Amino acid sequence: MREDAKTELWMPMRIGNIQGWYSDMRIERSSVPGWLHFWELADEDSNGDPCWYKRGILGNFYGTFLTTGILPVDDEKWKAGDIREGGVGD
Repeated sequence: MREDAKTELWMPMRIGNIQGWYSDMRIERSSVPGWLHFWELADEDSNGDPCWYKRGILGNFYGTFLTTGILPVDDEKWKAGDIREGGVGD
């Protein structure tokens, strides 16, 4: 089940130089205002640290990240970005 973005509690979060808002819940994409960009975060082998973002994450879901800016895509095939050390402008 996915949650409504308008009723969820959001925490400020920064990935690289992009500021956004984070929730550890799966959010219904249609409930997100159109001026925000929707990303889901994954953690690597469930170690508790986010490592990837993309438009939809199936396994190792870490949370949802909303931004006003577009995050760069490092992997064109999967349309995903790496947020580990050295990723997203680190």
